[in-house]
Amino acid sequence: MTPPRWNLLPSAKLSQLTLHEQYFAFSGAYLDSAEKLCRILARSTKTATFERGAVVLYLTQHALELFYKGAILRKAPTEKYSHGLDQLQRRYKILYPAKRFSIRKLFGASYEGLTEEQIAQVQGLEPPIDQLYRYPEDKQGKPWNALLAFEAASFTRELAVLREEFINARRQIEAIPSINTDTPLKSRRSCGYARRYTARK
Repeated sequence: MTPPRWNLLPSAKLSQLTLHEQYFAFSGAYLDSAEKLCRILARSTKTATFERGAVVLYLTQHALELFYKGAILRKAPTEKYSHGLDQLQRRYKILYPAKRFSIRKLFGASYEGLTEEQIAQVQGLEPPIDQLYRYPEDKQGKPWNALLAFEAASFTRELAVLREEFINARRQIEAIPSINTDTPLKSRRSCGYARRYTARK
């Protein structure tokens, strides 16, 4: 029996990219995985379960998070950003307000018509988006206070649109002249950039 051949994938090529390009690369990888799994679930009812759908949602959410971070770093290389998706999206819109940079909001809630006090109360009850699709219970060991469902065929179409938005927005972002974003991460160590990045993580 012929032993399986290894296909070792080194990170050397990735490390040659600037930091914001690395975030974009990881974002694309997460979106690729979300699309592939979602298409499988749309085709086969035997493999389609909510927990697999939840993985698609998590991969998509993380792809968005990484895209926003890459875009923010492209324009503000030393910025210490939040890790919440809503906060990242708001910062992205401030840095890139034009319509050509638009990325639709796939995750989040609408508080239209509510007072600030009501919004605070609702937000206190909402499951954290970065945990909701990863675990069956919250940090206190309690089930999520939510009714959850997933539909693969329609979300496959949403992912296709999101991919086009990523491609178009990144093309526009990379066309903007910038300062000090042309040096790969490994050569930035002398100016302390990598240390600031590690601290932010």
